[in-house]
Formats: sequence, structure tokens, C-alpha cells
Amino acid sequence: MLMTDTSRAAIHFILSWKSDGVCHQEHYFAPDVNMWRDIFPNELRKKLLGKRPGEEISHSFTADQIFLGNTENFVTLPLRHWRPATGEKPPPPPLPGRYYPQGFASGGLAGVFPQTLLPMRIVSVQGDTFTVDCNHPLSGRKIDITLKLKDIMPNRKERGGRCSDWLMDILENGPGMQARRQDCPMTLDRKKLRLRLDRQDDRIFYAAPRMVSHIDSQANAHLASVIATFLPPGCRVLDLMASVDSHLPARHGLDVTGVGLNSEEMDANPDLARYAVHDLHADPVLPFSDGAFDAVLCSLSIEYLENPEDVIRETARVLKPAGFLLISFSNRWFPQKVTKLWTELHEFERMGLVLQLCWPHYCNLRTISYRNWPRPSSDKYFPDIPTSDPLYIIAGQARS
Repeated sequence: MLMTDTSRAAIHFILSWKSDGVCHQEHYFAPDVNMWRDIFPNELRKKLLGKRPGEEISHSFTADQIFLGNTENFVTLPLRHWRPATGEKPPPPPLPGRYYPQGFASGGLAGVFPQTLLPMRIVSVQGDTFTVDCNHPLSGRKIDITLKLKDIMPNRKERGGRCSDWLMDILENGPGMQARRQDCPMTLDRKKLRLRLDRQDDRIFYAAPRMVSHIDSQANAHLASVIATFLPPGCRVLDLMASVDSHLPARHGLDVTGVGLNSEEMDANPDLARYAVHDLHADPVLPFSDGAFDAVLCSLSIEYLENPEDVIRETARVLKPAGFLLISFSNRWFPQKVTKLWTELHEFERMGLVLQLCWPHYCNLRTISYRNWPRPSSDKYFPDIPTSDPLYIIAGQARS
């Protein structure tokens, strides 16, 4: 079956772009593209027509062809117009390098209302004024796009409905926020970085085993496939903050050491050759020699660390030169133990935080995201949550 102007199709979008030497890749699944109704750039549409399932096309464009960017979107406002919807009195001040909804400055931005969620970046705070950049986070970036045609579905009679602009859907809610900006790094609210609902010793919270999966099987398959691209068989791997599942590909051939807080969970993990119980909050120093591992994995746990800078520095110490670090997370966590700062960041901005923490110790950094895949029908949250858990990955190599 060939793609035509009236086809319906399932398409895997892959967008690649760069910032400050970091490579970024966004994966997005569109399960029901309607070629008759939906919006595509004309050149992209022409390349899609006549293609069969299994084929792919590529195209390049600048983000400003979709989102208008200009210097007039830099605005300096009096601090009296800073009105965050946090409920805190007095409200916390804006922090340079952070992204916030434009509605937080609605009193000074034309055409913006308190409910406006479009992001703005705080460029600077000086005296009683603050400057915001209201351009799209990808403004000025060149984007390479690959479309993998997964399936073409039988036509149905058209009855009208929503018109989707797929590039807008993919790019409008987050991509670009993870970009590291040398001129304006993210300012960390260290009080919120160390604030969690449950302030008890972590060994108390994790004393009872929790034999749970932290992401659905589709997201787990994405994570395993990414890990496989970085780690060949035979690698010595440290699974940091390990639990019952290391999210590794089948028949991986890796020599895996776990470090976690619950021995029953790690004992039930078939991927671990050995493990150690160690509390990273009480002592971020890892109980291993310099250069002991080829790779370190921190899967679905970085959001719990009150001292991520210390722990990431330690991962670089126990890695051999050019060894890989892979940090991954989704949007699910134990609410008692996640840091308050993490909950206040946009999902893509969380990748930016991790990038900033990795920068002093790692090179060849990259980010990878997966969004909008269908949730497996066997998952316990289906059909109440129809889409798979989003996945965000930061990878880098230890500096020599």
C-alpha cells in the first residue's frame, strides 16, 4: 500500500538538533496521521507521498520556519509584574536560566493571560527588574527530521474533526528547554533541591521491598534499546540506585554490579552479578576504586537525590576514561522522596538540569526523548492512561 493524499498512517518522527556541542534527539510517535486533513510543510508532504510502510524520509528546516523568533521577544519588566501561581507569600523570585509559564508575568506581557502556559526563559534579574526571552526554546536552531512510515491504515469516510499540525505538536511543549546555555546557566534553588516530603532516613523508607516496575513495558523497551546502543557485551556496568529491574536488553552479556538500598529487591534482579547496599544520601562516595567500570547506569532514580552533584562526580571517578554514563527518568516517582525542585521543573528542563550537572565531568553529551507511544493494553493503567510513559535519557562519556 502506498501513501497518498488521502491515506491514514502511523509515523515515527525523529528530530535531531544541537546546542553548545550537545546532540539532542526527540522521538515522537504519531499513531493516526490523516494526510487529507493534517498539516505538513509542503516539501515534507511531497516526500511522504508514494512511500510504503518500512520506508523513511529525511528533511531539514529551522525552528524559526515554524515558530517566529526575534529580538523583540526579549522583554524587561518591573519585578511587580512577577506573579507566579505558587501560593507562596512572598512569592519566590525568578531565577536566571529557568523556564516559567509566561502567565507568571502576564501583567507586563501583551496578549498574555495568567493561564498562558507558553514558556519564557529568565535571562537576568537586576535590581527591581527582570528580563525574559519569550522566543520558542528552539529559536534559531537547525533541525533534521526523519519520518519512519510504520503503517498505512485503510481509509474511512471523512466526517471532519481536529486538524493536527504534527511538527507543532512535537515541538511546542518542551523540546529546546534542555539546551545548555553558557551565557545563562540554570540557577539552582538549593533549598528546594534538598527538600522532600519525607525527611526520614532513606533506609527507613526503603526497608520494605517494593517489587514494582517504574515504567510500562513500551517505555522499558525504549530504554533497553538505547542502553544496547551504548554498551556492548562484556562491559563492566554499575547499576546505580538499583532495584528489581535494571532495564537491560535480553541476553545483554554485561557484567553488572548493583548499588541500592534494599537487598531483597537487588537479590530478585536477575541482571545483577553482585550488589552492595549503600546509602548515597548518607555517603555519596561510591565503594569502588577509580576506573572500575566501563559504564554507569542511573535509571529512573535521579529525581530522589538531594546531592546529585556529588553523586555524578563520583560516577566519573569510578568510570574508566571515555566510559559511559546513562541517566534516565520518566514522569513517575515516589512522591514522598522526590525533591521539590524536580517537581517544579518542566520535563525537558529536567534534562537541562542533569546536563548542567554532568558538564564538568562528561563530554560528548547527548539527550534522547521518547513520547506518545501507545500504552500496551496489558498494562494495569490501560485504558485510563492510553499513552506510554515518556522517557528522557542523558548520556555522556567521562572526561579523560
